[in-house]
Amino acid sequence: MNLTIALLIVGDKANHVPVLHVPQTYYFIAFATLIGWPAVIFGRSGPVKLANEVARRMFGTKGSVSLDKGEKLLMSWI
Repeated sequence: MNLTIALLIVGDKANHVPVLHVPQTYYFIAFATLIGWPAVIFGRSGPVKLANEVARRMFGTKGSVSLDKGEKLLMSWI
């Protein structure tokens, strides 16, 4: 038995091209904030610990930053 799935697309093909839609990013951030705020506020860690963790992951600690600078210096010297 051979099953065939047929798809019918109605519309202008030029309107179905993937492009960057900046306002959609704002909609997503608003939606994620609305849905996720209870987890941030009432979570085990709380919002302050979450903010500290995000900052640590984005910018690193003092030790990791100095190690990164040392690696860059070593690579530029080689």
